[in-house]
Amino acid sequence: MNETMKRLYEFLKTNHKLEGQSAVAARLNMSPQTLNNWEGRGISKNGALQAQTIFGCNAHWIISGVGPKMATEGLNEKETELLRIFRKIESDKAQEHALRVLETFAAHSFRR
Repeated sequence: MNETMKRLYEFLKTNHKLEGQSAVAARLNMSPQTLNNWEGRGISKNGALQAQTIFGCNAHWIISGVGPKMATEGLNEKETELLRIFRKIESDKAQEHALRVLETFAAHSFRR
């Protein structure tokens, strides 16, 4: 298996408890055949960027093995934790609900 896919699968298992080609393909909205091709040839640049958007892994790290695993540079610890928790929410509907709850909370919270 290509090293890029080993890194992606390791990241998903550790950070999202997500395993298996079909499960990963479904979350990426791609066919299992696409992932099978990546396993042989390596993930495409667009595939790595898609994985970064959906799962929060660093596309550069997926492709090269260099740099931080998480794409959270510039975020503080609380922002990183919030993003990690948000990315565990699988359905779009549930993510939208979580965003509405946070927006409501932010609109009514005390400002310093």
